[in-house]
Amino acid sequence: MARVFTAAFLGRIAAYLFVAICAALGFGPPEWAAMILGTDPSLLARAGFLILAALTFAVVAGPHLVGLRRQTIPLKEAAQIAYETAERAGLIGVAYGLDQTPAERLLHSMDTLLVQNIRFYGQKPPSTRKVRIPKSELENLHPRAGSNELTDIIGRKVEYEDVSLSRLDFWWYRIAMRVNAIIGRWRR
Repeated sequence: MARVFTAAFLGRIAAYLFVAICAALGFGPPEWAAMILGTDPSLLARAGFLILAALTFAVVAGPHLVGLRRQTIPLKEAAQIAYETAERAGLIGVAYGLDQTPAERLLHSMDTLLVQNIRFYGQKPPSTRKVRIPKSELENLHPRAGSNELTDIIGRKVEYEDVSLSRLDFWWYRIAMRVNAIIGRWRR
């Protein structure tokens, strides 16, 4: 949370500095674009400002997104958050069924995450080092209820312990879930 406020604060400072420099030189962005480009500041100037905005975003938000990519979230916690996101989006009856127990819904949420385009990490016993779980292996694994473990199809052998997923991939998955819910409501 502190990173978001810091990034917003630094972004505002950068914007104020840009405006202050333009004001000190006696011209605003349209005049600046006309002077630099020597043409009407229309489409070309707007494209230039979009590129400037993209570069500014990359400089300010880039380190935060790289840090977010390296962070992981435990499978069980992610499944709970995904379930709550589906609940807020009004997808519970469609995705989970109304006759399932809460434990079954959470297990279904974990299963749903496994088939998404998300990077998973876990410890393959007896190792204690976390490694990325190959997508080809994920197809044959199932979550164990109430834990962060993935088992074989039968559920007898634990294949990966302490399973977690990329926080950035999970963030994009939740956005896609919300967008799909909005599109679904719009089509009705």
